[in-house]
Amino acid sequence: MSHTKENIDRLLWKQLTKGDDRAFSQIYESNYQNLVTYGVKMGAEISVVKDAIQDIYINIWNKRGSLPQVNNIRFYLLKSLRNRVIRLSETDKKNQVNLVNQADHTSSPEELLILSELKQEQLLKLRFYIQHLPLHQRETIHLRFFQNLKIAEIAELMGINKQSVSNNIHRGFLALRDKFSEGKQPKHTRKFGLF
Repeated sequence: MSHTKENIDRLLWKQLTKGDDRAFSQIYESNYQNLVTYGVKMGAEISVVKDAIQDIYINIWNKRGSLPQVNNIRFYLLKSLRNRVIRLSETDKKNQVNLVNQADHTSSPEELLILSELKQEQLLKLRFYIQHLPLHQRETIHLRFFQNLKIAEIAELMGINKQSVSNNIHRGFLALRDKFSEGKQPKHTRKFGLF
């Protein structure tokens, strides 16, 4: 994260903690879609994700005067969402997260960039192969390359060590390389998410 972005985040967060509803709105609007995308890519139903996001923002607003200092708002929100979705999956069997199945999602800006750079057939294969990676490999690849988080941030977010993050990314890439070198066509034509 650049120092400028970090400074902007600190300033916005400080304004939020002082009750500035414009800062709160800016934080909400600039992070909402990334949160929805990440929550859905965890395997949660869209309604569960949206409820979890609302809970997080309500909690932030209600506790704005006692919030800790935050240097990276997006990281703080992603970690909060991950924890909230996991908590919901443990306590509410009706809305339990299915970490194996992939739900539909809205394309992220990163995904749109990839779409413009890769041929449609290659993208379909990539999505198919990523969707079939083990959960931790999918999640670390998504956080690293689609949310642009650092290895240390991913480790903290997922509650694993940095070496495990690196290993998951490396193993995921090896598996993807092997699948692409096999040249097998995906059997399904449905569009898959990147996580």
